[in-house]
Amino acid sequence: MQIKLTTIIYRQSGRQTRKVETFEGPKLSFGRSASNDVVLSDRSLPVKCFDLDIVDGVVALKATDNQTKVAINGIDLKRPKFLSGESQAEFKVGQYSISLGLSADQDMVLVSIDPGGSVGYTPRYGPGFRVRSKFANLLNARFLSWAGVFALFALFAWYPFSSEVASTTTLSGDVSDQAPEVLWASGKISSAHHNFAESCDQCHVEPFESVTSETCSNCHEALPQHASALLLSLSRPIPEGLDSLEGLAKAEFGIEEDGCASCHKDHNGDEGVLSMPDGLCQTCHEGLDKRLAGH
Repeated sequence: MQIKLTTIIYRQSGRQTRKVETFEGPKLSFGRSASNDVVLSDRSLPVKCFDLDIVDGVVALKATDNQTKVAINGIDLKRPKFLSGESQAEFKVGQYSISLGLSADQDMVLVSIDPGGSVGYTPRYGPGFRVRSKFANLLNARFLSWAGVFALFALFAWYPFSSEVASTTTLSGDVSDQAPEVLWASGKISSAHHNFAESCDQCHVEPFESVTSETCSNCHEALPQHASALLLSLSRPIPEGLDSLEGLAKAEFGIEEDGCASCHKDHNGDEGVLSMPDGLCQTCHEGLDKRLAGH
């Protein structure tokens, strides 16, 4: 038989909340000592107050200390008080008002504790209190449903990872066709940069950020076949619609617009530092004569 324990908690705001715990056990002990299953934090109470026993489906309530003076319907709690299907027990111990009863189907003992308006009181349980968590109840009652939820969660967590793995393990020649979107793929560094292959901070200044043009220019000062940064910025079409959101996302993740990494990509092993395919150029050079008029 399960025992459902409800404790009323008074807040500073004046609100009342209820903490409900369900646990399995043939006995429940109440008292001031931490060795009890339910600890009643009242210095006026004895170390052990009373016990709730369940034997063969019969619920009995009995005081365990001579200082506990409680009578229910004229029956002294020092003698066992038995609960039947229609009976309830309500009594006061120290500052606590306690009520006990049985559920309608008589398969659960209902215990309610009111700390008497004591603000900030929270229930305390001893080492023998075996809580049956709500999560465990849900798992038992809806096992297949929860199994399906966890399976879907695992699938959706695995899919983006698997897609990223697939994109980073593509042959280097195919990887260049996907740029500049694949800027995070890490492979063997090119032979031109092999001298600092073990020193990532030579190129990567900040974690999880793309290589900046400023970092590249520290070594590659002379770029005779490249347009100036001003012309590059003027040549790019003004983004519209979803493209503008893409620009904001790139700025958030430190991906530079019109930077060296927009066209050049390392970590391709023997293929070296690759330039992007010609089709990529059309995204900037379409209508270039109109945008660069006068320059």
